[in-house]
Amino acid sequence: MIDPQIQKVRLQDLMASLQPLPTPNQTPRNHRQAANSSWPPSQTTDPRKVCVEGERNNHIARLAGKWLHVGNTVEDVITLALAANDNFDPPLDESEVIATCQSIARTHGRNNPIGPSLDDTDPEPLFVFKDFKASRYLFTDPPPRRWLFADVIPCGKVILLVAPGGTGKSMFSIQLGASIATGLPFADVWEVGETGGVLLLLGEDDDEELHRRTFNICNQLAPRQETDAIPRLGENLIIKSMVGEDNLLTTADSQSKEVRQTPLVNRLILAAKQIPNLKLIVIDPASRFRGGDENASQDVTRFVEAVERVAQATGAAVLIIHHANKGSMSSSEPSQSASRGSSALTDGVRLQMNLATLDNNGAKKLGIPEEQRKSHLILSITKTNYSAPQQDIILRRSEGGYLTNAKLTPSKTPTTDAVDASIIQLVQSEAVAGKRYSKTGFANTFGGLNKKLKVGNNKVRDRISVLISSTRLVEENGKLALPKL
Repeated sequence: MIDPQIQKVRLQDLMASLQPLPTPNQTPRNHRQAANSSWPPSQTTDPRKVCVEGERNNHIARLAGKWLHVGNTVEDVITLALAANDNFDPPLDESEVIATCQSIARTHGRNNPIGPSLDDTDPEPLFVFKDFKASRYLFTDPPPRRWLFADVIPCGKVILLVAPGGTGKSMFSIQLGASIATGLPFADVWEVGETGGVLLLLGEDDDEELHRRTFNICNQLAPRQETDAIPRLGENLIIKSMVGEDNLLTTADSQSKEVRQTPLVNRLILAAKQIPNLKLIVIDPASRFRGGDENASQDVTRFVEAVERVAQATGAAVLIIHHANKGSMSSSEPSQSASRGSSALTDGVRLQMNLATLDNNGAKKLGIPEEQRKSHLILSITKTNYSAPQQDIILRRSEGGYLTNAKLTPSKTPTTDAVDASIIQLVQSEAVAGKRYSKTGFANTFGGLNKKLKVGNNKVRDRISVLISSTRLVEENGKLALPKL
């Protein structure tokens, strides 16, 4: 701590420095003089500098940072800043000066936790350690995990769906909500764990489009003869178009550029608490609800914290819908890095799902014709903290974009060892049947993604060459055979 007497002397010195410089032939200050860098002769943090509109706030911020750095209290910094403000042409409103100083003080306090700050003038311990001993976990059974969708999506957590534009993200979220609202499986794939209220906050579709999509879902459910599914859907599913509204849950401070939560967080919590038995909140897309720089990890983390606060306050799981980056669109393998912007978003959530249109290679493996490829999507869980790894799911987009289970399983490329073993086994079994093949004939007969070996012809020929060089296969009169014992 700084000695109060030293601080008082320092404050007096600083106050004295605010007096105008004695300059010969000084003329009345005006905008032209202030704009002239040679008048007054000062540095950028000189408290006597005459500032005009466009530079006043930044100058106050720099002064406040400098005075806090040398140990002045927030109250003293405000006093000094108000005195410096008297030199401005025209002066700022006093409330604006005070707000700027307080904002800089908060940032200073976070960056220098042992120094003076606005929020920590008389610090207390962060917590009492006795309340957090591990012993509280040792003698009682932990509560059972609750599932929104059985063994896939947990209740009450923040989760993420990453997908390129045009892949049906909004229909996915509405159908997911419809499943929770009705208790019917999602796309005949995931069984509902807990049924209840759902709040959809959709920032890309207006009310007319939401009407069409919801009506389409009802038409798809009707043939199931679930007599009470439609009433449950109408009662439990709350759909709000957020198009054209200020939806920011976080925003960057105009002075410090630090990202903070907005009052909308509390308003959202209050609105959500009106919904009985709320299970799920969907925020679609993240870009409409997040302020700051999406490539800055700190800014993105503040957004995740805001969403976590909503989840904790309401007890609902919160699904964030987010756009994929361009690099992921050219990749055939779904991964956590598909999320656009900072990886802090993926790091902050507890589960990430990726949704993408099947690429050419994936469609070939599944035997899907090219003209039908774009109507098929692959749903992958690329990060999960609570369940075993999940198999990828192929979904088909039917009328109006409604998603159904295509009941196709992506085939995995066999390992090299598995290919080698299959080649040897086939050479042996075909020889027993009286069939022998040349290297090329064998590759043409059994190679190919849709044939027995599930790998291309070139790969088969390469592996045969390796097997021959290692004497696991031999060529007899140009035909493949097993070596004689």
